[in-house]
Amino acid sequence: MHRRDDAAAVPRPRRSTEGGSAPAGTLVGAVDDAVELVVDRLVESVEGCLAGLEAMAAEPVADRLEYVARCAATAWGAPRLWVGSVDGDRLVTRRCRSLRPVSPVSAVDATGPGGTTDAGTTSPAFADCADGVDLEERLGPLGDRDALLAALEGGSLLARPGDGSGLGGWLPELGLGAVVAAGGYDHDARQWLVAVLMRDSGADAAIARLALTSLVQAALAMPVSAHRR
Repeated sequence: MHRRDDAAAVPRPRRSTEGGSAPAGTLVGAVDDAVELVVDRLVESVEGCLAGLEAMAAEPVADRLEYVARCAATAWGAPRLWVGSVDGDRLVTRRCRSLRPVSPVSAVDATGPGGTTDAGTTSPAFADCADGVDLEERLGPLGDRDALLAALEGGSLLARPGDGSGLGGWLPELGLGAVVAAGGYDHDARQWLVAVLMRDSGADAAIARLALTSLVQAALAMPVSAHRR
């Protein structure tokens, strides 16, 4: 008896053998286009930030880390950023910035070295956190925070409300969906953490995590004069 080939009966989009890309209008082609857009956005944000970071080799570590946090926050529309360092068994706030409710500014304005525009004026995008809410009080002691400790050792984390990590349960009260953070050591063996607080808890948060961990490591690895730390 002849057996019907079920696999052959279902039409499936196929990649073109020429040029390595799928034919236009196919499902695979649409997915490829979407992935390419995401990758382009990621590469553009990271490369642009690294270019600005080159001019900050003599700046304090906290300033460089705030700069990369601004890059990530601007690229992914995050309304809040935070930079802290470890003191004993706690995190201490070094920078806390929230997005001002003003007209949108360009990515150059929001992420120029030292938070300045090309013309040298202070960016209007972010201001000091005025509501007294920052990660120092939200994250608390470090002793029982495995994901946080791993991030401080040079890793990263993505926390969402109800994900079991215990790090993101407070986000909904601020209208936020995720916190993305990355950390590591500076040349004095001081541990730092950089966090970007996002409205979106989906794919953008995961992509922002990839960008932030790369940028934080680059900022921490730069040499800096002892009197500027």
